[in-house]
Amino acid sequence: MTLLGKELLPILTPDMNTQPTLLRVAQYGMAVALTLATCFLREHIAVSFGQRPLLILFMLPIIISALLGGLGSGLLATLTAGLCTAWLIPPADSLAIAASYDILQWGMLLINGILVSLLSGSLHHIRRQELRKWQQLDAVRQELQQSQAFLISAFEEAGVGMALVALDGHWLKVNPKLCDILGYSAEELLGQTFQDITHPDDLASDQQNMAQLLAGDIQTYTIEKRYIRPSQRLLWVNLTVVLARHPNGLGNYFVCVIEDIQARKQAELALFASEHNYRSLFDNMLNGYAYCRMVYDNGHPCDFMYLNVNKAFTHLTGLSNVLGRKVSEVIPTLHKTSPELLTAFNRVALGAPPECFESYVETLKIWFSLSVYSPQREHFVVIFDVITERKQAELALRQNEAFKRAILDSVNAQIAVLDLQGIIVAANRPWLQFAETSRLLPEKPIKYGQIGDDYLAACRQGTAYYQECTPKILGGIQAVLDGHINYCHFECPFGSNPEQHWFSVTVTPLGDARQGVVITHTDISERKQAEAALNQLTDDLSSTLQAIPDLLFEIDETGRYIKVKATQEKLLIAPPSHLLGRTVNDVLPPEAAQTVLQALASAAQTGFDYGRTITLPLMDAEHCFELSVARKSGHGGQPQQFVVLSRDITERKAAEASLQQKTQELLERNTELQRFNDAMVGRELDMIALKQQVNAFASQLGQDPPYPLAFLALPEFQEPYRK
Repeated sequence: MTLLGKELLPILTPDMNTQPTLLRVAQYGMAVALTLATCFLREHIAVSFGQRPLLILFMLPIIISALLGGLGSGLLATLTAGLCTAWLIPPADSLAIAASYDILQWGMLLINGILVSLLSGSLHHIRRQELRKWQQLDAVRQELQQSQAFLISAFEEAGVGMALVALDGHWLKVNPKLCDILGYSAEELLGQTFQDITHPDDLASDQQNMAQLLAGDIQTYTIEKRYIRPSQRLLWVNLTVVLARHPNGLGNYFVCVIEDIQARKQAELALFASEHNYRSLFDNMLNGYAYCRMVYDNGHPCDFMYLNVNKAFTHLTGLSNVLGRKVSEVIPTLHKTSPELLTAFNRVALGAPPECFESYVETLKIWFSLSVYSPQREHFVVIFDVITERKQAELALRQNEAFKRAILDSVNAQIAVLDLQGIIVAANRPWLQFAETSRLLPEKPIKYGQIGDDYLAACRQGTAYYQECTPKILGGIQAVLDGHINYCHFECPFGSNPEQHWFSVTVTPLGDARQGVVITHTDISERKQAEAALNQLTDDLSSTLQAIPDLLFEIDETGRYIKVKATQEKLLIAPPSHLLGRTVNDVLPPEAAQTVLQALASAAQTGFDYGRTITLPLMDAEHCFELSVARKSGHGGQPQQFVVLSRDITERKAAEASLQQKTQELLERNTELQRFNDAMVGRELDMIALKQQVNAFASQLGQDPPYPLAFLALPEFQEPYRK
């Protein structure tokens, strides 16, 4: 088919389904009607051409029919016009050629009609194609809108986190589920990059995968990574990333799907820890472990095979290389010497409850304590321990009951066993000796300590005398016997001063308390006396400290206050709560702090330091304090501590200053008085000397001395006179 034929084929054979049948019938009818109308019009037009057909008038219906109906309507109109012009226009029923011009008009009419029809058909075909294209485009647009709406809905309402991420890591768009998973709001995420919230250990692998995406080495990647939530808690996610590209092939943005796998990771970690713990337990448990499968012969158990064992199995039994082997191969005589084992194992493997029992394997010469359960039918697990030594000990203990009695009798505590009725059925020697030498009641002895005596009855009789203790003991014993409690303990006094004794009484069940109880008495009188003495010493020390008016501090070697005790807090430079934990350099003036540190250093060397004074500015006035420092006994590795006694000597200092001032004033007055006395005494001595000269002159003249000076010979005047 030629190219022209290929182009005209869709025009000449239009798609009949493109237009409704009624419409096409109407178009064809219109073509015929318009042509016949033109013919009728032509018949009634007076023209100047005489009998010439004036065929140009028939182009109008042909053009209208072709434009409105396309090729078919145009061709029908052309055919109708040709017939009308040939047969209806005079000369009618004749093709006679009146002139060449008639042939030309008639041929031009047909040719133009065909061309117009073809042209109109082509235009209609093109219009139909464009219409189809527009319809297809509209359908594609609607599908695209639906797809976009679906994608947006899927993005926003997806059950997993979804995000569009720029090539530099900035979040471009995030869905609500992602915000919920990561714990950030959409605004917070859009203001940062994924690198900001990625765990540093996972960032390198993530960026490496992104680089491979950009390079085209991979089309997508999925990794498990950790994000950092706002609470700084790590979150495990499963991240799938695809690169969206521009039409030119360059990367545009990353499409990320983020799934919260925190619960799965925790489960995996828990499972790993569980498996690790199980494997660690399996490998390191001291008990032997064996996983086995029963072997049957015609439905009867005849053997079992080892499927798995732990290290302790080999260590306890001495058997090795047992995996995959039958017990008849490992211990050939087991079926004969210990048939009960095979029976018990088979019973549990077929669905019986787990069993625990002890068995002696003659071949191995070993006693075993075994626990057997079945994980699945015809399989069983046995966990065992070697109890050969225990069995030997039990045998030796049963054979030597005297040895057990000797042990009980060697215990200082007084031990007795009561049955369910409170009757003493067994007791050690200290209990029996105590029962013989003591009385429970002050007025009359009661039998309560010998085997066969009713201990509960004795306690009931003692209730009237020891109302604080005996009812407690009686109630405790009864509660243990009834199974309400598993243990009780009391400390009770018995007797009266000075013979009062304190006892520690313990009641424990014998077995599960269905066999009775065990009572233990222990004399704690010395401990109680020591506690009383210690309490008295503590009270005395506390009273002494309360009576001391001095300030008491406990300070370590750095000068830090550890304890503060002050009966007069007004003498403290700061409240105790402000002093504790601080150093003297923090709260005291520099000079006073230095003096305290010097005293601590001296006490660290010699053990004590006395007599140093410091002056502190208190609220009312300056006060002077005298320090006494003693070193405490230190503990290895701990800072040295000191006890510092600070005594307020402000009044004493003031009295000393006043006394010193008065003493100075007295010395000055004595000096003046001495000076005056010396002057007066000198004048008297001069008068005496003059009188002596006068008496001497009188003696030379033979006269009696006019002045009596005999007192000068007395001893008390000799020394001063000589001076």
